[in-house]
Amino acid sequence: MPHTILVVDDEPDLELLITQRFRKQIRDHTLQFVFASNGQEALSVLDTLGDTAVVLTDINMPVMDGLTLLANLNARYPLLRAVIVSAYGDMANIRTALNRGAFDFITKPIDFQDLATTLDKSLKEAVARRRAAEDHERLVAIRKELDVARRIQESIVPRQFPPFPNRTDIAVHASMEPARSVGGDFYDFFFVDDHRLALAIGDVTGKGVPAALFMAVSRTLLEETTFDQNRVTSVDWQSYPILTFPDAPVIEIDLMGSPYDKPMGAGEAASAPVPAAIGNAVFDAVGIRMRRVPLTPARVRAALAAGGQASL
Repeated sequence: MPHTILVVDDEPDLELLITQRFRKQIRDHTLQFVFASNGQEALSVLDTLGDTAVVLTDINMPVMDGLTLLANLNARYPLLRAVIVSAYGDMANIRTALNRGAFDFITKPIDFQDLATTLDKSLKEAVARRRAAEDHERLVAIRKELDVARRIQESIVPRQFPPFPNRTDIAVHASMEPARSVGGDFYDFFFVDDHRLALAIGDVTGKGVPAALFMAVSRTLLEETTFDQNRVTSVDWQSYPILTFPDAPVIEIDLMGSPYDKPMGAGEAASAPVPAAIGNAVFDAVGIRMRRVPLTPARVRAALAAGGQASL
């Protein structure tokens, strides 16, 4: 689709000169020129077209001059780039035009090579501004959607406190502040019977349960901190081995309640069973019990060489 340039000038010969000079771009449909004889007519053309990138305007014109047109362009078409045409040495009008938002200027008599360069630069700026505006509109729309999602997320967790006004033996309060606009955080609580309260906390999506499991797997397989009697000796953190995301499997979380188990008085950390689970997997595979983390390849090979006689 060609870029549209509106030329505003009361000299009729300019239309012929421009269409002749830019005939290749017009024929190739890279540029499209439309013309107006004064500022008032230019505004009517802009209202009709609605998709103009650059306005090339003279300053001295009847009905509405170029400086007045610039003021209207800034108010009504802020994404347009305007280039003014001024007499050589007319610095007062040029400064006024630039202060009113003109992007660039050329002087009379028009150097068409300079005009082509100026229009090309102005078109690139206009396209960049339009894309930035479109990106901003998309960002605003996404933020609105995230705000709706956040309100939906907040509406599904208990928000009325105290939740059990008839119970004087227990007090519960909870709040949720996602680290991001919308997280996977969730909490709920309810009485299983008259004496047992079930409390569920889900903290997911980039942290919480999956992150705890990820960290626990990394500590079980790779990470090891060494120290002597006085200080930590493993201080080279650049070469410190950690699990990377491409090495990690997809983690899916299932929350299972055990209402008939005796209450322990506290929740269980998701990372606690990981070393034991991986150790059991090693034992199931090779018949050797590993009791020290990390379960590095060197330690596994040493245990295999020892024939399982020593617990490593």
